[in-house]
Amino acid sequence: MIGRHNAMSTESVGRINDTADVVIVGAGLAGLTAARTFSCRGRADRRDTGQAAGGRAWTKRDALTGHSFEMGGMFVDAGQRVISAALREYGLTTTPGARRQQHRLDQRRAAQRTAARAQR
Repeated sequence: MIGRHNAMSTESVGRINDTADVVIVGAGLAGLTAARTFSCRGRADRRDTGQAAGGRAWTKRDALTGHSFEMGGMFVDAGQRVISAALREYGLTTTPGARRQQHRLDQRRAAQRTAARAQR
């Protein structure tokens, strides 16, 4: 539930709710932020073709090792003031990232690009 209305529910694109003040297309970070903002001010109807809210921000769990891999939308640095302000406004927190990262494939060190490609 975001605000007063269920803007998080995944509705497939279809018949638009004619009682909505605003129709938001997409349930990624921008769409969910807009849905929350507008649902606090009136009726917002959010539509998306995806299976779940979140857009490109999702977590993939490796079936073999059980490790989780963040697949997008996970890095926020101090220079991203607008995103940082939105996180504070919505009461979201962050955790420090690793200072050094190492990517491994088949027990061997791999370049970040190679590791990212293998996770798709």
